[in-house]
Amino acid sequence: MKKHFTKLIFLVFLNCIGIDKPIVLEPEAFLHPQVQRAITDNIIKESQDKQNFNLIITTHSPYVLNRFSLEKIILIKKDSNHYTDIIIPEIDQKDSAILNDYNNEINSEIFFSDIVFFVEGNGDKRVILKLVQKYLNKHLHRISIIETGGNNTFSPYLKLIGILKKSNIKYGIITDFDSITKSTNRALFTGIKNSGINLNKKKLDKLISEIDKQVGLSERLHTELCRKVSSLLKEHNINAFIFPSDLEYSICEDSIKSKISGLIKEHLQSDLSGFTIDQIRKKIGSKGIDLIKSQEDYKKPFIHEKIIDLYEKKEQLNSSMTALINFINKICENNGT
Repeated sequence: MKKHFTKLIFLVFLNCIGIDKPIVLEPEAFLHPQVQRAITDNIIKESQDKQNFNLIITTHSPYVLNRFSLEKIILIKKDSNHYTDIIIPEIDQKDSAILNDYNNEINSEIFFSDIVFFVEGNGDKRVILKLVQKYLNKHLHRISIIETGGNNTFSPYLKLIGILKKSNIKYGIITDFDSITKSTNRALFTGIKNSGINLNKKKLDKLISEIDKQVGLSERLHTELCRKVSSLLKEHNINAFIFPSDLEYSICEDSIKSKISGLIKEHLQSDLSGFTIDQIRKKIGSKGIDLIKSQEDYKKPFIHEKIIDLYEKKEQLNSSMTALINFINKICENNGT
């Protein structure tokens, strides 16, 4: 705690000698996360208690950044020509309140990222990180994967990306098929609309009609619908990948069914050796192509992650997982939006 007081004494000293706009450079230096949070809170409190005292803090730490409300953050970043841009988020009071509710150390990574992928939950994040490690390792340290907490909460993050548009942060949305069905009130489309992006109504209505007619019929039809939705969103500079069912469905392939059964038996002491691949998919949390939720005995993110390790070659993966890898790579290679 001595370092806390040293920095606070420094601020008081600056105030006493008449410097009313001090700059504190990277207060996180050499401090672990808990202390970073503590010292930032103390610095903010000390500066707020002083009249005519305007403090500027520079940081590369999400643990420091998330102690501030978004309207107090200025982003300094090099553009594609290596010139320095100063980006001041233009944000109204209503959006600020919403976005600040979602602001934490993980989500603050957005400000430091070149490429961001928004996913629904922790299982998605762990599996996608594992895929990147195995098949796109050169991009591993360029991306941030942000959990939104479900398919009905993409909107605040899309708003933030829109506010930071000048920073040229590339992004992609990765979501399940039910996010475009009426069972979730078309969560993906609703989130896009609520973020201020208006999709082509005629095309969207036609696509929704197709979705309602073909939902639950086959993996092939779902895959084609996903392609059409992604194509429509791309017209509005939105990169989106949609699973034909969900991640749990796509990580399982019949060619490694016995290995998946062995994995579950080893870690969860349950024998699924007589189960079909679709039954196993349901057991680990998939809604399946019929989108009917069943008992999720083994919906464990660590199991999902370990299933990816069972694949010896990329060619063994389900076609939708291969498509996901290509989607991520395209954005990372600067061919995405």
